[in-house]
Amino acid sequence: MTSSLFAFLVPLAGSVAAEGLVSVYREELYPASYDTTLVYSQQWSAAYLTEVFSDVHSIYVGSEGKLSAFHGVLELHCTQPELSRWVATGEVPDENTVPGEAIREIRRLYC
Repeated sequence: MTSSLFAFLVPLAGSVAAEGLVSVYREELYPASYDTTLVYSQQWSAAYLTEVFSDVHSIYVGSEGKLSAFHGVLELHCTQPELSRWVATGEVPDENTVPGEAIREIRRLYC
């Protein structure tokens, strides 16, 4: 997919999903060096977009927090998890930084 299509698709999915956004994981990052009582975090959320095939669903995944914003569309394969893939991502961090805990909760909610 071209970067211009990513630039269009990911925010569109995010706006479509905004009303059905569900918190799936709060990632505790690290204490601030100047104040160890302050802990930074990244909040991960998801929303159901559409069924692609039987047991295959498009899920919007987003986050906000210390690492910056992330927006992506995950093609979630329920019966064959190894076939799940990111069909669109935007911004930093990239899809490799989505915590396993968030993905497990997404699978629990939508499969």
